[in-house]
Amino acid sequence: MKYIYKKYRKMSINSELNEVSQKIQNEEENVELNHQIGLFIEIITHDDKIDEMLSKGYIPYVYNGCYGGPGGSKEYFSLFYLLSHLYEEHLDQVKSIVEISDKITRLNGLSEYDIERYFNAKLIVYLGERVKTQGSKPVFDFVKFEYVDYIKVNEYDGLESIEINPDRFCYNSVKKVLDFVHNGEIDSETAITMIDTIYKNILSDAIIYHEEVYQE
Repeated sequence: MKYIYKKYRKMSINSELNEVSQKIQNEEENVELNHQIGLFIEIITHDDKIDEMLSKGYIPYVYNGCYGGPGGSKEYFSLFYLLSHLYEEHLDQVKSIVEISDKITRLNGLSEYDIERYFNAKLIVYLGERVKTQGSKPVFDFVKFEYVDYIKVNEYDGLESIEINPDRFCYNSVKKVLDFVHNGEIDSETAITMIDTIYKNILSDAIIYHEEVYQE
């Protein structure tokens, strides 16, 4: 009987210890999560120009701005993982934060790639010189949403620059107009006007360069 009692008591103590241990672990995880969310807020609110450009229909487009090759510092990649993880795993909690709720809500409807571009640009501004390494320097310009799929990245010895591929843009845009005509959604006269507008307005404010937005 004493043996059974001791065995039961030992199991009970172990259970209590496990509960206490789990409670401590949960509290530590909550403290760490709160710290991470605090850092998330600090990064997202550090700069407003990216959000202003987003509201005007422009998304930051990140590329390598020095000779060497694409990349970035360990801190850059570590913080990018943090932002992505919190956005994917704790979105409801992040959206409920008053300081950033408008900024996060504005990301609704963006593609996964555009959200990555947004976070990358936020980190580039937040980290400043700490974002680069000896052979890499992430930079960004702003591209109109309708042109993002037509970006052409020019590269020379690792140094990159971006431009719009006008031929691809015109081809796809005109094809869409002709599809509208074929499906009976618009008449030929409207189609001619739309096509004329495509060629007249092509590349108009397609790219706004970083230095234009961040002039002191």
